[in-house]
Amino acid sequence: TNGGEQADFVANFLGRNNFCNVKVVTDFAGIPRF
Repeated sequence: TNGGEQADFVANFLGRNNFCNVKVVTDFAGIPRF
């Protein structure tokens, strides 16, 4: 389970239209809490 890989998958799932959400997800994944 890679945080970056998961974030990329979530970003693709949400769609490029929700750039704000993607940025939030990426920032959240950047936090080493998993």
